[in-house]
Amino acid sequence: MKYHSEIFMPDNIKNAQIATMLKYTHHAKQEAQKDRIANLPRVLDTREMNLIEAVVEEDKFIKGVYRGALDAARDISLVVDMDTGVVITVWANNKDDTHDTLDWSKYDTHVG
Repeated sequence: MKYHSEIFMPDNIKNAQIATMLKYTHHAKQEAQKDRIANLPRVLDTREMNLIEAVVEEDKFIKGVYRGALDAARDISLVVDMDTGVVITVWANNKDDTHDTLDWSKYDTHVG
């Protein structure tokens, strides 16, 4: 199941409080460099980042896309393997990015 915060997010995932050390793939580090992200977060703290997208398989939260403040003009988005704390990729968004291209058909609207 794949969920998006603007469409539907199960309460147990949306309200989960997570604080875990992050490790970055080579690809994630390259993408950060391309987007001029100098300081990558060392910890995922869900009190400081918003869950945007979640992938759940067999009732297990396996992948999350988190967004949080990067600087005055940009936010940072991280795709995180929830089992390992490995950041698969990373990118910067302008704070005023409204996701007008969100494809609702790619997301589930209810649990299971």
